[in-house]
Amino acid sequence: MRVKFAFPYLCELVRATIASALAFGLGAEINQRLYEYWIVPILPTGSEVPLSLWAASVAPGFCLILGTVILARSWGAVALAAISGGLARQLVLTRFAEQGRPGHHKSFALEDPDRWWTTQLVATVLSVGVCLVLVRLLAAITTSVAARIRSRAPQESVDRKR
Repeated sequence: MRVKFAFPYLCELVRATIASALAFGLGAEINQRLYEYWIVPILPTGSEVPLSLWAASVAPGFCLILGTVILARSWGAVALAAISGGLARQLVLTRFAEQGRPGHHKSFALEDPDRWWTTQLVATVLSVGVCLVLVRLLAAITTSVAARIRSRAPQESVDRKR
């Protein structure tokens, strides 16, 4: 019996871990490309970058993170997703720093690798974890409110007929 219940949970953990690594890695790549395409050309002109451009450059990565939270159905999966997502983000940002991409010219990845792979990695994993937990809690609250609204709707229509 235990194997029957443990295997789906293990599959969920693996799925959430892989999805989180892909989402955070791909999200960082998409954000960087949009940053280079939309925001970097505006910076030398001295004019302000509209908030809508900043939001548009971050939105695809945020949508990928939402997809990760949907796949992580348990708190253990959220914890593994935070670790793999934080590590994937660190790896992608290291690659950006090594390539000299805009926004990453001064990076701890190059200037202080010991700090980058210890303190900064822990901070990244914790911030990714907090982000995933907040989105998961928000999703749980939204789901419970929607269920409560749906459960009250038929009763109200029955009461109006009387």
